[in-house]
Amino acid sequence: MRSLVISVVALVMMGSTKPAGAEPGPLAGGGASTPTVTETQAAAVTPAAPAKPLPPAITLTANINLSTQRMTVSYGGKAMHTYAISSGARGFETPAGSFKPQWTAKLWHSRTYDNAPMPHAVFFNGGIATHATTSIGRLGSPASHGCIRLAPANAAQFYGLVARHGNVHTRITVTGRPAFNDEVASRRSRNQVAQVNVRSNGFQQYQGQGYYSTQPKPSRVVYRSASYNAPTAFTVTKSYRY
Repeated sequence: MRSLVISVVALVMMGSTKPAGAEPGPLAGGGASTPTVTETQAAAVTPAAPAKPLPPAITLTANINLSTQRMTVSYGGKAMHTYAISSGARGFETPAGSFKPQWTAKLWHSRTYDNAPMPHAVFFNGGIATHATTSIGRLGSPASHGCIRLAPANAAQFYGLVARHGNVHTRITVTGRPAFNDEVASRRSRNQVAQVNVRSNGFQQYQGQGYYSTQPKPSRVVYRSASYNAPTAFTVTKSYRY
């Protein structure tokens, strides 16, 4: 009997012995052993980051040139329209840069400048927008408080194009530097001479580049815009710089 008990104990002890280097057995709590995962295996099971979405395609561009006071609208791969504009006057210069339309309004009234109407407004830089104007005679020269003024038909056309293409597919680029009226006058005063024609009727004629006025001998030179031609025959007796 005693030898039988010794044999059973020996068998139990032999069954609990594990060879060196064997894999670990179950955890004390009865759970399975934790396998070793290499970095390569971890990378293989890690989901890839989603690809960044492509930027929206630009299908409509408006290039505003402050130097020439022109706005060129392009789509379909070529320039389609060129508009005369009025950008910001001195002290209210339109800032340069590349922008996209932020919002539009078929008829907006300025909250800053006496509730002034801004038909077919396309806002692209804070409170700065392209919009229609009734000051058609000022187009081609800086005259606004920073906005880009357009003839009513042109403003309506551009407004419709932006609505058709969408704000995210439109870019408005402002480049150049405007020439203000006082700078033009200063250049004329340095480079041009008004020629005076003394006539027997007691009138003087002041002739310049595109400007002249006929008045009784004034104490100072007065100029006004003229669409007619300057006289071809005159006698120069005195020169005035203007």
